[in-house]
Amino acid sequence: MTRPYLLALACTISLGCEGIAGPIGARREIAPERGGTMQLGTFSDLRNLDPALAFDTIAQSFEQLLYAKLVDYDHEGNIVPMLAERFEVSPDGKRYSFKLHEGILFHDGTELTADDVQRSIERTLDPETPCPAPSFYAGIAGYTEFHDGKKDAAGKVVFAPHLAGVVVDGRYALHIDLAAPDATFLPAATLPFLAPLCKSAGRKYAREWGNKACGAGPFRLLDWQSAREVTLVRHEGYFRPGQPYLDKIRWFLLMPALSQRFKFERGELDHISELTIPDLVSYRADPRWKPFGQWEPAKAVQGVFLNNEMEPFDNVEVRRAFAAAVDWEQIASTRPEQFIATSQMVPPAVPGHDPSFQGQKHDVAAALEHMKNAGLAFDPVTRTGGYPLPVRYVGPDGAATEIVAPLLQQQLSKIGIRIEIKQLSWPSFLAQTEQRKTVQLGYGGWSMDFPDPSDFFEPILSSDNIQDEESQNAAFFSNLELDALLKKAHNEIDVGARSAMYRRCEEIVRDQAPWAIGMDQRSFELVQPYVHGYVVDKAHVVDVREVWLDSKERPRSSFFGRRSEGMLALIRPWGKR
Repeated sequence: MTRPYLLALACTISLGCEGIAGPIGARREIAPERGGTMQLGTFSDLRNLDPALAFDTIAQSFEQLLYAKLVDYDHEGNIVPMLAERFEVSPDGKRYSFKLHEGILFHDGTELTADDVQRSIERTLDPETPCPAPSFYAGIAGYTEFHDGKKDAAGKVVFAPHLAGVVVDGRYALHIDLAAPDATFLPAATLPFLAPLCKSAGRKYAREWGNKACGAGPFRLLDWQSAREVTLVRHEGYFRPGQPYLDKIRWFLLMPALSQRFKFERGELDHISELTIPDLVSYRADPRWKPFGQWEPAKAVQGVFLNNEMEPFDNVEVRRAFAAAVDWEQIASTRPEQFIATSQMVPPAVPGHDPSFQGQKHDVAAALEHMKNAGLAFDPVTRTGGYPLPVRYVGPDGAATEIVAPLLQQQLSKIGIRIEIKQLSWPSFLAQTEQRKTVQLGYGGWSMDFPDPSDFFEPILSSDNIQDEESQNAAFFSNLELDALLKKAHNEIDVGARSAMYRRCEEIVRDQAPWAIGMDQRSFELVQPYVHGYVVDKAHVVDVREVWLDSKERPRSSFFGRRSEGMLALIRPWGKR
């Protein structure tokens, strides 16, 4: 350990003990005003902004700014029209008719029409598009013929040129026909997958278009500096009068949590949610910050995916042993309040969560028995036996790897599984884990896209979402019963019957263990008093579409003065509290 490292460590420890600064400015009850630049940060990096492909939590925050959909959720959890002026559902539940607002402009100044909606939907669901969750829309009439193709008399697979169920009824009207009633179609329509794109996106997916990101959302892309920052500016042609209020948004990438804290206290960031454990405790305990903090509902699940196509996890007994060996209560205790130990896929914020469900259980004796059943008996006393080779755990930068992985390593060693930890940047993590037969196991996390249990099974556990590349099903888990249940649940309107189906899905995941299910996660979010209109709800992630800034209470950036306390603490760690 070198001296510079010791110095850095000492500074980190001192800063963790340093008292936090109070809020900047005051909260005034005044009318919304236009103008200003909002600044945010994240420790992650951004990989893609093409809504046909980008389906990770980081991209979601940007997509809701750049793209507008036919429908969206309001803050109360109701599906409401967005680009659609209105929509209707036929009595049999098989036709959804949409009347668009007239005069909506894309970022390039061209008018949005029903043809653009149809073109964009077909682009997403085209068989050559590596869309990570096409099964969400498999109920659209003609999907099989368009996406999967059908064999002709000569045995050749032929694809339909258009998606039959998406029909243009006029310049501003269209309808979507389903093959059968589908309880998940309208919630899935709130995702960016079906967002209309500028004509520059074309009818076919092209990888480089993701750098252009042209839609009809409240902000347009001005600049994207990979691994540094993304800058968005107001879309002056946005269809909602007077919105958005902000002139610009600057979103800094790959910014460590400690840096975010000091920039937040200096007013160089206006919002923060990625907090270290000491900082989370400090902010929560400080009465000055109480009016400006909100807990995000627990709408994300974390665990470990086990690749069913790679040794040793192609053996169900080894997967069961792994799941039984992990003590998630111990791991969750490392971040109290933020991590909540669980044993099911569906988190508490999602309808369908069943508090009475008994899922995977920590039981070392049972884990050892499963290892024995797999022919890999391990003696904890002599520490002989077990799986003879190390297995590589892959995780993204951050707590999921730095805190969770070492604990997993300790716990799994008790049953004869040796883990080697590999930490990667977020884009590299996604690229490796989404590629077939590349990663044996790694961090598994899923944050809600829409509040329905289907969202926690189909994208990451359905056979339909296994691909050689860009596979959301990182466990490469394929189970005929689960696939059949998921398809049946799509068409089931009865709430009780659907709940029973998803409970059975939970049982399959518990028993087959494609994931070792561990924790629900929520975030504590803070804004400065001059930030108005920021609302945390169940359906959106870091949503600043309706935010406005009080220019009189928000001071201009200054390196010195009151907002430099965080920087001075680097020099004077025992300074003012």
